[in-house]
Amino acid sequence: MLITIVGTKGSQGKSTLSHAIAYEKGFGIITNDIDSSVDEFLPKERVIKLGNDSELPEIPEDV
Repeated sequence: MLITIVGTKGSQGKSTLSHAIAYEKGFGIITNDIDSSVDEFLPKERVIKLGNDSELPEIPEDV
């Protein structure tokens, strides 16, 4: 399952919401926010940080 949280304005709570969902449901996160605090909440194996120009990686079926 993929859930996308998108917004064009900063400080709307997108990161907070996505961290809470991932933590509660056992999901992983892919983010292009290099300064994200997601590392403080989730184990490194559940986090992928991309640069702004990076391609979305292939997501395994069992994730």
